Amino acid sequence: MIPHDHLTRVAALYGKRPAIVDPKRSVTFAELNELTRRFASALHDAGVRRGGIVTVLLPNSIDFAMTYYAMSYLGAIFMPLDPRLAPAEMDRILQHAEPHALLLSTRFQNTFSAIAHKPSLAVWFDGEPADGTRGGLSAERILRSTTATIAPARLQPDDTMAILYTSGTTGTPKGVVITARVYDAFPAGLKACWRINENDIGLLSVPMSHLSGPSYLNACVYLPIQIVIMDRFSPRAFVKKIAEHHVTFCHVAPSMLNMINALPEDGEIDFSSVRLFATFGAPTTPDVTTVFEKRFGMPLDTGYALTEAAPFVTGTEEGKGIHKPFSVGKPVPAAGANVRIVNEQGEILPAGQLGEVIISGPMLMKGYYENPEATREVLRDGWLYTGDLGKLDNEGYLYILGRKKDMIIVSGLNVYAAEVESVLQMHPAVREAAVLGQRDERASEQVIAYLVLNDGAGVSESDLKAFCRQSLAAYKVPSEMRFIDELPKTPTGKIDKTKFKERIFDEPFS
Repeated sequence: MIPHDHLTRVAALYGKRPAIVDPKRSVTFAELNELTRRFASALHDAGVRRGGIVTVLLPNSIDFAMTYYAMSYLGAIFMPLDPRLAPAEMDRILQHAEPHALLLSTRFQNTFSAIAHKPSLAVWFDGEPADGTRGGLSAERILRSTTATIAPARLQPDDTMAILYTSGTTGTPKGVVITARVYDAFPAGLKACWRINENDIGLLSVPMSHLSGPSYLNACVYLPIQIVIMDRFSPRAFVKKIAEHHVTFCHVAPSMLNMINALPEDGEIDFSSVRLFATFGAPTTPDVTTVFEKRFGMPLDTGYALTEAAPFVTGTEEGKGIHKPFSVGKPVPAAGANVRIVNEQGEILPAGQLGEVIISGPMLMKGYYENPEATREVLRDGWLYTGDLGKLDNEGYLYILGRKKDMIIVSGLNVYAAEVESVLQMHPAVREAAVLGQRDERASEQVIAYLVLNDGAGVSESDLKAFCRQSLAAYKVPSEMRFIDELPKTPTGKIDKTKFKERIFDEPFS
């Protein structure tokens, strides 16, 4: 899909309807379209052209949405940065991508000052930068003084629309190149799998700088739906937004779901307007799902996607929820998704066997930006080799169990950390598990489990080992169980193994 084409269409059909609400203001579809056209013209006057890379460093907001649609209007390439990245991390990305322009909020002025590889053009939102920051344009000023003069770009399905840098939990961040064709998958999946339609109101509480931002903004103009944006997540603010705006669907990361479950039962939580509540980003453990469904009286849905294969890949069926523990649903036909499980030789494995998850379909990325070697490694014969370990059951439900490269070698035998973690998380006392390999004096590795227990739960190391021996070979059973208070998370709610390894071994890990 071409986002600006759909925005133009929906503005003509539903111009007075609310399109997006953020913490400061709201806009109709007609207002959003006019803002987009004027901002695209202003950027064109400033030298931004079709095919140019434009970096966006903005909080969740209408401004973020406007820049997204404006890039489509210009035919420029949209490249968001997560504001939570350290300046050094941003600098590496900017050095690699060499964008022409940077659109940013004045709240990130200190970050901007610390970046060495600054683009030639800076456009500031939320006021003017303080004295000492040279150059740049004021977004407010150019919007006020510019009229919509340029014609929209005529884009094709295989044209590059965005570059989204991965979180880097498995190494150096890579720029995922997204085409217009990929953009169809999410709204098509929402419509087919969960019957999301023009009467729905979605709540976006996760960072727009990740895959969810473009996905929701595409759904906004494709279906079309109203989007309510949170600047940042807090469980109390989340439930208030749902009641205030009569939200009908939303999704959260598993770590966010835990916080919602932990809210006191004080009568202030009203989910009566919600007909679809989903969790994405990592598999959800059965205990968390059970607590949510019993407390709030609605099924919890889920699905599977990754930046390299934009959603939807799999999803649960409407009304069923996560009725199979640890499952992330079935491939979504409307999105054209195909899923296989293969072994090290690329041979297809039967149901129930653990292997690498590979995906084919129109939702696949074009490749990694300026990284042909990494692209060849994961894109082969029309299939994306995800690096995720998983299995399919006899009914076609997919189970994601971890990362393929997260492997421990015990006396010459391969142990997948994901397999051990999945067994540990089935114990009723365990909330989260991270399994690492640690060298011993024989230059082999030991399997060490780091566990976060459920509130009030208690279990001994020997009992956990006995529990593991029921499902695992002896060499896979952790030699040590270490109990900790928390595990670091990525912005999308996954356990951040990279940061955790750095913390445990007190050295950088890649």
